[in-house]
Amino acid sequence: MRILVLGGDGYLGWPTALYLSRRGHSVGIVDNFARRHYDFEMGVDSLVPIESLQVRVAVWREQTGKAIAYYVGNLCDADFTYDAKATEVSTPAAEAFAARRGVCQDFAHIMIAGLRGLGLPAAYVSGYLRTIPPQGQPRL
Repeated sequence: MRILVLGGDGYLGWPTALYLSRRGHSVGIVDNFARRHYDFEMGVDSLVPIESLQVRVAVWREQTGKAIAYYVGNLCDADFTYDAKATEVSTPAAEAFAARRGVCQDFAHIMIAGLRGLGLPAAYVSGYLRTIPPQGQPRL
């Protein structure tokens, strides 16, 4: 199956792409690197150092012989604005679409609704990274 992972540079998108590639699917990744841009703008680094997508794709091919295509781009219309205060976790996609404002989850839900409307299967994966700190240290 040919699968496109949206947000493939992220902490869930990348392992999802690896899993699907290992299972024999033809995998492509799309990302606009918004998180990396935010880190740069704020002058911070990721808590866990993350190699560039280009390096990770090359290492994956070297280690497994499987290719993952990657595309840099923004799947959101330019009229959409990232606004962390515009929505809540329970905001329906239709509301975020009407407001043209929201966060990554809203944009993903809008894209999924559009893809499903075209008869293309689409799903959303979300979660949190659970850390296991050294003894005596707080969990992040």
